[in-house]
Amino acid sequence: MNQMTHYQRVRAALKLQETRPRCIALWRHFPNKDKTAEALTYETVTYQKKYDFDFVKLTPMGLYGVVDWGTVLKYFPVEENKPPVEGEFGVKTFDDFARVRPLDVLLGRYGQEVKAVGMVARELGNTADISQTIFSPLTTAKKLAGGELLAAAMRHEPAKLHSALAAITQTTIDFVKECSVAGATSFFLATQCATSDFTTVQGYAEYGRSYDMQVLQAMRALTDFIILHIHGENIFFEEVLDYPVDAINWHDRRTAPTIAEARKLTDKCLIAGVDELGTLVNGKPEEIKAEINEAFEQAGGKGLIIAPGCVIPPSCSEERYRTAISAVRG
Repeated sequence: MNQMTHYQRVRAALKLQETRPRCIALWRHFPNKDKTAEALTYETVTYQKKYDFDFVKLTPMGLYGVVDWGTVLKYFPVEENKPPVEGEFGVKTFDDFARVRPLDVLLGRYGQEVKAVGMVARELGNTADISQTIFSPLTTAKKLAGGELLAAAMRHEPAKLHSALAAITQTTIDFVKECSVAGATSFFLATQCATSDFTTVQGYAEYGRSYDMQVLQAMRALTDFIILHIHGENIFFEEVLDYPVDAINWHDRRTAPTIAEARKLTDKCLIAGVDELGTLVNGKPEEIKAEINEAFEQAGGKGLIIAPGCVIPPSCSEERYRTAISAVRG
C-alpha cells in the first residue's frame, strides 16, 4: 500500500478501506495573492509541492462568486494577511434580487478562477485530485446581499429570491462544467447556510436544498469525488446526509457531531479531525499528534481524511504543518 498514489489513497478512503500511509489534506487562503489566476496558481502549486497533500483544494478568495454581480471588495494591506470583505453588496434591495441574471463564467472573476484551475492542472499534472471550491447558491446569495437582507427576502419576497437563486444556480453549474473542462477532478461544495444560526430546517429545505441538488447533479456527471462542506456551528448534519456526495467536511472539533457520532450516522468518507483555530495553531506538537491519532480512533482507523474544519490561518507555521503530516504518515 505504500506505493499507492494520492489518487488511489483517496479512492480507498472514499470506500472506507484502510490506506497506508493514511490520508491528509490541509488548506488555507492566500490573501492578496489570490487576486489573479497567475498569483493564485503560483501559491497553490508551491504549497502543494511543499507539503504533498493527498488532494489539492483550490482556495480562491471567498467572495469570488459575487464580484461579477456588482459586489465591491474592500482589501486590507498586504502585511495584515487578511482576506477582503464586502465593501458594497451587489444586491441592496429586494428588487435587486429580481435583476440577478446568469453570467458568462468564462469572463470576469469567474473566468479568472476557471483559468487558475487550468494553470494548476498543467503545473501539477495528475499527481493528485484538484478540487475546486464551489459555494452553494444560497451561500452565494448571502455573500451577494448580506445575511440580514437575505433572511428578510426569505420571509417577505420569496419569488424574487427564487428568481435570483435560479440564476445563481445556473451560473454555478456552468462554472462547475468549465472548471471540469479546465482540469478540476473534484468539487468542494460549501454551504454556509445549513445551520440554525441562520435559518430553520424548513427554510433551508426551501431555499437551499433544491438548488444544492441541481448543482450536485451537474457535479455527479463529472466526478466521483464530491466533498460537502457544512460550515459553521449548529449545523443541519443529518438533514443533508442524503446529498449525493462522497465525503463530508465540517468543524468536528467545534460543533456536533463528533467523528465517532458521524461514523454511526453515515458510511460516507469523513474529512475532519483538525482544530484549525485551536490545537493546530496553539497546541504543542504532542497535542497536535494526539488530536490526529484520536480522530483516527474515533473513525475506526479508516474512511477518514485528516483535514481542518475550514481554512487554516495564514499565520500557521511550517513546523505545525509538518507535525500534522508526520502524525498522519509517520
